[in-house]
Amino acid sequence: MATELTLDAALRDAVHEQPEIRNRAIRNLAPALLERINERPPVAWSRSEHPSRAAVVEVLEQACADPSPQNAGLAILGLAQLGAPSSRERALAGLANQGEDEASMFVRECSVIALSLLGQVARVEGGEALERIGQDLRALLEDPRDDVRFQVGPALVETLDHAAESELLAALAREEHPEIRENLITALAMIDPPSPLACDKLAALLLGEEGRGPIGWEIALALTAARRPEGGARLLEGLRVRAQRDDALEALAVLGPDAPAEASEAVAKLMRGWLVPVFTQVRAAYAMARIRPSEGEARLDELARNLRPAVREAVGEARANLAKLAGEDSRRGGSAYRREP
Repeated sequence: MATELTLDAALRDAVHEQPEIRNRAIRNLAPALLERINERPPVAWSRSEHPSRAAVVEVLEQACADPSPQNAGLAILGLAQLGAPSSRERALAGLANQGEDEASMFVRECSVIALSLLGQVARVEGGEALERIGQDLRALLEDPRDDVRFQVGPALVETLDHAAESELLAALAREEHPEIRENLITALAMIDPPSPLACDKLAALLLGEEGRGPIGWEIALALTAARRPEGGARLLEGLRVRAQRDDALEALAVLGPDAPAEASEAVAKLMRGWLVPVFTQVRAAYAMARIRPSEGEARLDELARNLRPAVREAVGEARANLAKLAGEDSRRGGSAYRREP
């Protein structure tokens, strides 16, 4: 994806007197430099070499003290995107901001994201950097500031993957803020898949009052990612919500024969509904091919003859995903409820 500014233009505008012009330049500095060397952020410092790198880092370092907090936050992100040696210290300095105003919260948000970017690179590169970033993020799970705790769950998974699960479960057990709890569950859902212990705890939450609220949807998706069927009823509810419908169909396809008994009728209506968008029909046929294979496959055959190339391409992707799910079923023994010993 092309940047908004060229590298030269970003370097020029990063010191402009108008904050909004500086904002766009600072936001584009690191991506524009990496675009020059055919890289995408984040990268390790060793992979961001370029004749203009020193100038870019100097400008970003100066921008960390920009009078506009938004620009300062973006500068911290830019340093992390490049893997600059100072990026971790700059992120920790941003987190030291104790203000309760929106500007301070934005700087802290950018700082957590910066640590996450560094963690993603460290996860690939290995070494002591991964342990340092992991410790930084683990400590933030108990930060007294709500906005920091809200951000840190997904960042920890992006850095540590499965190794973050025990800390996330402990944080979920003590956390009382509903939005932070939801984001912790979202983080658990990012683990592919959550462990049986995590799924047991999530399934218990789904049965309670909390599970009937918005957080129940995240729990259902997390359970489905682990091939656990307890979220099936909530997935059926998602079919009635336009914003959740496609994700619900994808999740029901994952469950396949372990989907709720009522799923076949609900999915059939979407698979052939006159007013249902054609791409939703493809997803519904894909889900049905897992629930009642002969019906779903027959509908996919019909949709594969659609005059629109994009629809035919979607059918091809659905068939590829069906083959992938079938392979996963074979490795797991065929049951969505199969538990690890």
